Formats: sequence, C-alpha cells, structure tokens
Amino acid sequence: MELRKLKAVFGGLEGAELELHPGLNVLRAGNESGKSTWSRFIRAMFYGISTSERSKQGSLPDRIRYLPWSGSPMQGRMDLVWAGKEITLTRSAVGAGKPMGPCTAVLTGTGEKLPELQGADVGEKLLGVSEPVFRRSAYLSGSELRVDADRDLEKRLMRLVSSGEDLSSAKEAEERLRRWQRKRRWRGQSGTIPEAERALEEKKSALARLEDGTKRLDSLRRDRDRLQEQREALKLELRRHRRDALLERRRRLAAAELEARELEERTVCLEEERAGRTRETADALRAAAVRLEEAEKDRAAMEDMLQAARDEAAQLPDPEQVPRQPGRGSGIPLIVLGVLIVAFGVLTLVRPVLPGLPVWAGYLMLAFILLAIPGVLLIRRAASREAALRQERQTELDRAEARCAELERQLKADEAETAECLTALEEMKKTARCGAEEDPMTAADRIDALAAELEKARSGAEAARRLAETLADAMEEEPEELEGETRMSREEAERRLGDTEISLRDTERALTREETMHGLLGDPLILASEAEALGSAIAAGEAEYAALDLAEQALAEAGRQMQSRFSPLVSREAGRLLKTLTGGRYTGIYFDREMRFSVQPANDLEPRSLEYLSEGTKNQVYLAVRLAICRLALGEEDPCPLILDDVLLTYDDTRAKRALEMLLELSRERQILLFTCSKREEELLREIRKEETECLPQ
Repeated sequence: MELRKLKAVFGGLEGAELELHPGLNVLRAGNESGKSTWSRFIRAMFYGISTSERSKQGSLPDRIRYLPWSGSPMQGRMDLVWAGKEITLTRSAVGAGKPMGPCTAVLTGTGEKLPELQGADVGEKLLGVSEPVFRRSAYLSGSELRVDADRDLEKRLMRLVSSGEDLSSAKEAEERLRRWQRKRRWRGQSGTIPEAERALEEKKSALARLEDGTKRLDSLRRDRDRLQEQREALKLELRRHRRDALLERRRRLAAAELEARELEERTVCLEEERAGRTRETADALRAAAVRLEEAEKDRAAMEDMLQAARDEAAQLPDPEQVPRQPGRGSGIPLIVLGVLIVAFGVLTLVRPVLPGLPVWAGYLMLAFILLAIPGVLLIRRAASREAALRQERQTELDRAEARCAELERQLKADEAETAECLTALEEMKKTARCGAEEDPMTAADRIDALAAELEKARSGAEAARRLAETLADAMEEEPEELEGETRMSREEAERRLGDTEISLRDTERALTREETMHGLLGDPLILASEAEALGSAIAAGEAEYAALDLAEQALAEAGRQMQSRFSPLVSREAGRLLKTLTGGRYTGIYFDREMRFSVQPANDLEPRSLEYLSEGTKNQVYLAVRLAICRLALGEEDPCPLILDDVLLTYDDTRAKRALEMLLELSRERQILLFTCSKREEELLREIRKEETECLPQ
C-alpha cells in the first residue's frame, strides 16, 4: 500500500494538503504546525473517530480535540494505491454525533464506488488488522512508544506459528474461563454457588421464621392501633392550640389598632408643638451659644492680657532717672590734663634758662600726665555706658506702649464680635421660640427631645399599623369551637406528635414488611422442596467449578507453549534491530506475555531490565520491538505504511543516523512517514544518501 495525497479539515488543518512519495518521507515542521494532527488524521481516515471516548483529566477525546478550529465539519480525503488500484477515500461528518462518518471509497478519477471498501471498518479491510494492532505496530508516536499487551496483537502474532488463521488469544481464553469461574464463585462472596448457598440458608431459616412471624404480626398490629389513638389525641391538642392562637391573634389585633390610633393622635399633637423647630434649629442654637461663649472668653482673655501689658509697662524704669557717673558733663579732667601738658612743656622750655630748677620736678610732671590719661579714658567709658543704658530703657518703654496699643485694638474687635454673637443668639432664640431668660443649651435639648419623641411616635404608629395589617391578613379563618383546655405546650404537643408519627410509620413499615415476608415464606412443604433443589444445584456448580479450574490450568500450559513458539521470532528480529541501533552494545531483547521487556548487553551474561536504561535507550528498545512486530505481523504482500511521529527526539546523533539507515532500508519494503520538528533528520538523511552515492561503483 502507498499513500499519495492527503487533504484534511481536521483540528488546525483547514483544507491543508500533503503530498507523499514512495519510500521514506521525512516531513519536518515546527511545533504547533500539525505534524501529530496529520498522523492522527491518517489513522482517523482508516478507522474513524470513536464517539464513546470520554474526557479524562489532562486529555480530551479525539472527537473534541480535533474539531476544526473554524467550526467547519470534520472531514478528509486520502488518495492511495492498494492492490494495484488507485483509490480515493473520503470521510465527512454525519450530524453532531459522528465527526468522521462512514468511509466512501471510489476509484480515483472515475467516481466508481468499491463496495468492498464501504462503511466504518475500511481500515481493517485495507490494512488487514484492527485499530489496536495498527496502533501497536505500524503507528508509532514519540509519546506512545511503550509496547503493552493486547489480545488482537497476540492473535496476530499467533498466526506466525499456526496455520495462518486468526486464532483466539490464549489470554482471552484464560480470561473467559476465569469469568466463567467467577460467575460460579468469586472470592467466596458472589457467584451462582454462594448465591445458592445463601438461598438454601434462607429457605431453612424461613421455616423457623414462619413460627414466630404470627406473634410479631399481632404485636405490631397492637402497637399500630395504640399509636393511631395517640396521634388523634395529639392532633386534637394541636387544634385546641390553634383555636387559642386565633383568639389571641384577634385580641392582639384589637390592641394593635387601638395603639396605632393613639400614637397617630400623639404624632399630630407633637407636630403641632414642634411647628418649625427642627433638629437643625437646635444645632444652630447650640452653635450660636457656643460662639457667644467663645467670644466672651476671648474678650476676657484679651482684657487680662491688656492689663498685664499695662502693668508691665508701668514697672519699667524712667530713662531719665539713670544715675550720673563721676565727672559726667564737665571738662575738668580734660582741663587738668591740658594744664599738666602745658606745664610740662613750659618746664621743658625754661629749664635751660633756669638751671637751678630741679630735674625731679620735670619727671614728676611727666608722671602726673601719664596717670591722668587712663583716668580720662575711664571717665569717658562710663559716660558711654550711661548713654547706652538710657537708650535701652527708652526702647523697652516704646515697645511696651506699642503692645498696649495693639491689645487695646484687639480688645475693641473682640467686644464688637461679642456684641455680634449676642445679637445672633437673640435672633436664634426668637426663631426657636425660647424664653428671654431660658438657657440656649436647655432649649436646644428640649427641641431635640421633642424631635426624638415625634420620631418615636411616628415609628411606633407605623409599626402598630403594620402589625395590625399583618394580624388582619392572618385572620382568614375563624376559631374552631372545641371543648376542653390545652394540657401541654404547643411545642411539647408538636414534638410528641412528630415522634408518634415517626413511630407509627416505622411500625406500619415493619408491619407491611412482616406481612410481606410472612406471605413470601409460603408453604413449609414447598420450602423443603426448594431447599432440596438448591442443594442439588450447589453440588452441580461445585463440579463445574472444578472442571473449569482444570481447563484453565491446561489452557495456561498451552498458552506458554504457544508463546515459546512466537516470542523467539519477535525477540530475534527486535534484537537484530536493537543491535543495529545501538552499534552492537545490546544484542538481544526478551519479553513475557505481559510485555515486560529486558535487554542483553553485549559484554554481560545477565539480561538487564528496562528500568536500568536511559530514556533514549528505552525508546530504542520499543522502536525495535514495534518494527519487529510490524515486519512479522504485518509483513504481507501489500504492506501498510509505517507512520512515525517524533520517535527520534531522545536519540543522540549517532543512534539517530543508525535509525535513519535502518528506516531507509525498511522503506524499500513499505512506505514510511517520519514526522519531525528538527532539521537533524533531514541533514543526517542527506549525509547517508551522500555516503551511499560515494560508495557506488564509478
């Protein structure tokens, strides 16, 4: 078989086309470009889309996952060559329940239908295998390379060692025998044998139950009659409570209507008394009183400050009363100093004329002059201090007088503001209709109290009116005329009635159940006959169970023998492929019926489980096994294509090259589609083909 051309409206593929050629097709595209979608589309064209698959955590069913993004119906076309014929397969949606409906096959270019390739099982007719076998052999995805057990695959492999017909799977036969065994006995609790044993015990106990059944029936009937009488008495008690409640409601209605009328009249009186005196008026009156009080406090404080300033100014000393310093205001020191200087000069001039004048007189005169100079300087300094002190006192006096003048001006302003506040307060008292001598705060409190009382009266009147209306609406029925008074509270009566009804229902159910069971027990002779028949059925079931167990053991032995015949075929082919992939590092692959794999290292005597291998080597083992199964189980005259989706992601460059060489060799037998997101595969394939070209003889 060979795929030629694909066209899909499938997931993100909106009318996309894909041309294919014989041999190995390396289809490279980036992530989210539709590689996996193309591979899933090919499988859908062969086998359709399951409509029974349900959503699981982390994954969606294909019928939802691959809905076209544009909202168009899911459909596709595939051109292929099969059995020498060029065929076109088409699938389209059939309503909302079948996203990829039955397949239609025609000869390409003619429109002539092929009756043998119509319907939903086209893939099995074309490929010769069911979808599970195809998925585990010729359809390889990087995320689903692991090989697991499958009955259809086991059947297919058995054809290798049998006559070629699709035999039943040994595992399927074993499971069928186990189902038959479980049908007869499973875990000692279910199955026909335990059910018959339980039925036999029931028949035996039914005879014993017949004897005491009549006694229980009589006891239950007496309990039922007693509970019915008790229920009627409690219902009568509740009717009396209902009567009393209606009478009480009627009394409350009259009281509520009377209270509503009284409060409405009180509201009218309070509204007339308030007549414009609102809470805003009370707040304004308080504000005016507070403002007047603050203004008077400010004026009194200003008067105190002015008096203090005046007292402080009066205590300042008079600048003119500064005590005089010695020598102040006279030129005596200067005159004396001048006389001494002149005398010293004269003495100096006449000393040559008067030789008898003593020398000490001149020195004495000079000493007087030198002593007089500091005295004169001290006297002048004292005079300067006196002037500075007088100037400082004059400045302080001027500053005190200026402060007094400023305080007098502020005092006049405060007195004017106090008068203004007093006038405003009088106006507010007139607005609030207060007495001339009445305290403003008391008047404001009285207005607030009046407003609060009015609001309370209004709300009370409204509540009383609503209560009256509610009670009037509830008075739809008249009190029932009953004799007698209540003997317990309503809650106690309701509780007892509820308990009594529960007990009565339980008793009636028990009575019905007991009557039914009593009727079902039937005649003792019939019960004894049925018990004997059940005993015979149990003996026959035990014999069948033993026979099935023996058959299961024989079939298991036959299955082991059959596996010993086909397992080596798969192991040899997979081992050969793995040896090529790993460059001879691993030479063999072994597996059991549960598809648990192990590999044989080249330099080791013991096989090694896959748990000890790297992720890349595990994927190479799975690829080798899949290719071996594909070659052995699907190796017919017209082999189906091999679809590989990102299977070489975990390979290093060396093993990836070996894998491509192996796929290139395999592509000579069947068409291969290798989807990849890396340029590496294309580059390695070019390198391989270049090496092959260079090796050809010139």
